[in-house]
Amino acid sequence: MKKNDDLPQPLATAVPQPLSPNAVDKPLSLVLEQNEPNPFRGNTTIRFYILKSERITLRLLSADRKQVGILYQGEMEAGWHCIGWEAKRTDGSPVEAGRYLYQLEGEGFVAMRTLEILD
Repeated sequence: MKKNDDLPQPLATAVPQPLSPNAVDKPLSLVLEQNEPNPFRGNTTIRFYILKSERITLRLLSADRKQVGILYQGEMEAGWHCIGWEAKRTDGSPVEAGRYLYQLEGEGFVAMRTLEILD
């Protein structure tokens, strides 16, 4: 079992932005959209929809599925959400260029997509 000191630090530059409830129709299930732009340098945006208010975790994983960091972790209301990320670690250093996975987890669901950071 890992000690808390061994766990990757959150990538704290991600900030959730709730979207207007009238922005789009309400899906019947979880939706994790492709980040935009992709591939990207600097900033990208990840949109998703959750059916109910709950604690979610949005993780960044390496191509071999090892955790690089956490983009967001906490309670979120049901509905559409948007998280902007600057491709930086908590200490401000950039995440290296390459192909990564981002994974949205909640109660009873996991969804995953790929993203690519350019040099």
